[in-house]
Amino acid sequence: MCIRDRISEFKEKIEAAEEKAMQYKEKIAEIQRMKQALSKLNQEIKTKDNEINNVKLQLKQAKEKIVIITNNEEIAQQYTALAVKNQELKKELDYHLNYKQSLSATYDSINAKKYTSA
Repeated sequence: MCIRDRISEFKEKIEAAEEKAMQYKEKIAEIQRMKQALSKLNQEIKTKDNEINNVKLQLKQAKEKIVIITNNEEIAQQYTALAVKNQELKKELDYHLNYKQSLSATYDSINAKKYTSA
């Protein structure tokens, strides 16, 4: 094998190696693009997770408000029922008070007649 053949062989090997190196560079660049895309997707996932957590928090707060509103409505209903019961008791108390006053007046009138006739 002569020197020219060896040089030619080395040139072919160098060209093949350069071609492989170029392919590796392209693969590395492709991997870098994939890493960037993956990083962007991970960031989007984090953003969506944060949005989901915010929505969950808002939903929890809304449920708590609904419970408070429901409790307030129940309290209002109980207050109304107590107010009605209070009115009924006042009427009954007024009736008994009037009855007592009537009995007292009758008793006083009987006593007055007793003392005047004696």
